[in-house]
Amino acid sequence: MIIRRFARAMDLLAWSITRICSLLMIWLIIITGWQVFGRYVLNHTPAWVERAALLTIVYISLPMAAVGIHQGFHMSVALFVQRLNRRLAAAIAVLVDIVLALFGLAMAWFGGVIALRVWGSKMSVLPFPEGVTYLPLVISGILILLFSLERLALPLLPRPVSHDPID
Repeated sequence: MIIRRFARAMDLLAWSITRICSLLMIWLIIITGWQVFGRYVLNHTPAWVERAALLTIVYISLPMAAVGIHQGFHMSVALFVQRLNRRLAAAIAVLVDIVLALFGLAMAWFGGVIALRVWGSKMSVLPFPEGVTYLPLVISGILILLFSLERLALPLLPRPVSHDPID
């Protein structure tokens, strides 16, 4: 069934993003350590480290926020919804997923517009185009859209899909 394959692909995608972001966390720790070492031991702070650290944080936080939608740990106000009957709570859950999908689409689109507009400019301390700063908006917007569509499709499955890509 297509929905089951899509759900499994989303599981694998979320798993992969988590691993990539874990590696980026290691990179962030290394360059932040280098910045502290440079500042306090060498008395010379490398100019590129702060910009690279900020960029790394964006490349970690935005995709992991999208994974939060996939895994259901995204920010929500559950107290109100828990007091509703099942049908109304389910309808609100569908509405939230639709709004998240539209938000992801807008985020990807407008992030792409900004990235394309500034792509010709070079970052001041890193050898990348300035558009690289806005690519996480595009990537995360697409991920939010995909994970929201998955959440909308999951109720169509006869039984829940495991969120463990290994089994």
